[in-house]
Amino acid sequence: MERLLETDTLKFIQCDDYAGYDALFGVGSGLERIACWAHARRKFHDLRASHPGASAHAMALIQKLYTVERELAELRKDREDDPASAFDRDHWHAERQQARADRVIPLLDAYFTWCREEKTRIGRPQDPVVKAINYSLNQEAELRRYVQHGEVEIDNNGCERSIRPLAIGKKNWLFTGSKEAGQSAAVLFSLISSAERHGLNPRVYLEDLIRKMRGLGDEPTDEQLEPYLPDRWEATAAAAPLAASHTPQPVLPRPAADLPDAG
Repeated sequence: MERLLETDTLKFIQCDDYAGYDALFGVGSGLERIACWAHARRKFHDLRASHPGASAHAMALIQKLYTVERELAELRKDREDDPASAFDRDHWHAERQQARADRVIPLLDAYFTWCREEKTRIGRPQDPVVKAINYSLNQEAELRRYVQHGEVEIDNNGCERSIRPLAIGKKNWLFTGSKEAGQSAAVLFSLISSAERHGLNPRVYLEDLIRKMRGLGDEPTDEQLEPYLPDRWEATAAAAPLAASHTPQPVLPRPAADLPDAG
């Protein structure tokens, strides 16, 4: 993490309100903290049985945010699938940022207005609904911030889904052999998860990556490595989709999330 923070490529980190992250956003870090709407929603989701009215209303307001994200995701897919349209990622990020500014900001205003009014109406600091509301109010600026960045998702569900098999597996694996082996495993897990995130077949991607790395020397520059990042890689042979029959089946189960998927 220290090496990553020293680069000029990391602009923001999306996370929950865990205090252990606070040190990353100190004075001079240059990093923006972007909060996760899935975590904010979960606070109300957990109150469905005990406080059905308030929890349902809060989740309905949050669902409107996810509806916008789902519609934008469908629009992006249409653009990517259109052979007559040369999809440009940077242009899409700018377009999504503008769409959010037009459609999402009023929804955010409505949600946080309800939070303040409901908190005042209840008036009991230890009330479970007030605690759920405070989770959002304490991070209002961070929860609003995704609107300002078209490249950022509404939540970090994708990241959490990608590391869930590791969180389950580490209880069984126990050992990696050595510190160096653990670092190598972390690199490979990161590459595989990123490849899956961008719709690549990890095996095809890694095989091509290993072959081409041989020609870059012992200490390739960032400029040399950039074309091989999962979101920019273009294989000389068409990469098989993840659903292809020869794609290895996942070793560990991935429990279904109870949260809405923004796409």
